[in-house]
Amino acid sequence: KKMGAAPTQRLLPNPPLPAHVPVTSDTCNFVFDVQFPAAQLQDVDTLYRSVADIAGVVSVGLDPRNVSMAVFGNEDGSVAYRLRDDTFKQRQSDINSTALRGSSTRTECSRATARGHM
Repeated sequence: KKMGAAPTQRLLPNPPLPAHVPVTSDTCNFVFDVQFPAAQLQDVDTLYRSVADIAGVVSVGLDPRNVSMAVFGNEDGSVAYRLRDDTFKQRQSDINSTALRGSSTRTECSRATARGHM
């Protein structure tokens, strides 16, 4: 918030528990989605370093050093993928599956949290 951003803790949409349950990473840390002002997005390297240097931040999903693809979740529920070569793709089938590796581990951690095993 000090950086002018609007953080929102990500919650499971329909967990098996009565209340929404926080989404966790594969190492069971809480996940926050943060919307930054457009001006801060112009210098992604500085923004990344500023967020990564905050005490308690374990990982930053905005890492410009090794990016091959960006995934954009739109308000209407659609997803767009932007590749390093600046091309856009609209379907997951258009993306090399190796870029999406690791998602099953995060899903298992989220399921364990939803069941109250964390």
